[in-house]
Amino acid sequence: MPRAFWKRLGIAILFCVASATLWGDEPRTIESNIRYRIARGDLASPGEIEPAPADSRRTLRIEYGIDQLLHECLADPDHWEKDPFVFRLAHRHPASSIGCRERSSPSMHIVFHDGVDGSKEGRVHFDLYGPDKKLPHAFEVVRNRLTFGRTSEYDVYRGLVRANPNAGLPLPKPRYDLSAHAKKYLHDAFGPAAIGMAVTSGAASSLLYSVRNGSELGNGPYVDRIARNLVRNGISQSIEFGAAAFLQQDQGFSPSHDGGIGKRIRIAAYHSLFVKGRQGDELAFPRIAAALGTPWAMHSWQSPRGVAAQDPWLQASLLFGRYLVRSYWAEFRPEIMRAVYKVHH
Repeated sequence: MPRAFWKRLGIAILFCVASATLWGDEPRTIESNIRYRIARGDLASPGEIEPAPADSRRTLRIEYGIDQLLHECLADPDHWEKDPFVFRLAHRHPASSIGCRERSSPSMHIVFHDGVDGSKEGRVHFDLYGPDKKLPHAFEVVRNRLTFGRTSEYDVYRGLVRANPNAGLPLPKPRYDLSAHAKKYLHDAFGPAAIGMAVTSGAASSLLYSVRNGSELGNGPYVDRIARNLVRNGISQSIEFGAAAFLQQDQGFSPSHDGGIGKRIRIAAYHSLFVKGRQGDELAFPRIAAALGTPWAMHSWQSPRGVAAQDPWLQASLLFGRYLVRSYWAEFRPEIMRAVYKVHH
């Protein structure tokens, strides 16, 4: 065989491997999930329903086959449920629109409305839970509203694979690992680092109090301050963990690896309030809940002797400032450590 043949064959093999790798890493989207759902063949014959190109991050328009889907909705109440009028108020033209949800989980949700030319148009999205599972669906809606987020299309795809009797695919791994999150919570709330930080902070503040007032270190304020620090950290971590577990959010900090000091400063400030979510960035509601809830939970705690009761709003500001410092530390830690190393040597 000529060398040119083997060269072209090698390039083709590399292209195929790269394509397969890219396909395996491709994020799930509404369009890919709709195509996967249609491919099961129980909605219509192949090719009768076709989604339009993506024009929104939340819903997708059906290019053709909308009449077939509307007929399925109206003629098959065992597998479809029409939205009550009150649920249609969140959609365009609620008086004239028709909403239908599959009685399955995940549930394809279609909203039909009159187009400009009088024909029916339809937009589709997926809910993780069908209309028969009202409480889980309500939790899904609350999660999205609290974080300004969207339903995870990866979770939708995982549910579609599980519900497909002819999938022939291994079930994808869960996106959120509650067990790993719980282990991290226990370490952060009650681990050696948390105890060491409480002791160090209590000793420092107690030493400052002793210097100011001429008293001896090791008396009541020292022990009280350590206990208070431990309780405050435990409450803060518990609120953050509970809210993050409900929202399935990771509250960890990570560097942006972006260029430009000014841009990184802005990114670090942004990441103190927003985290990587299910389908894009989401509001870090667990941090806000912990910063606001901890001082009020600690309000009834007896202050150490000689120390005035602390203002809850001031404490909330300090707790949120801690998140801001952690975000900047994660962003600029390599530069800080290099500077410390140079000074040390």
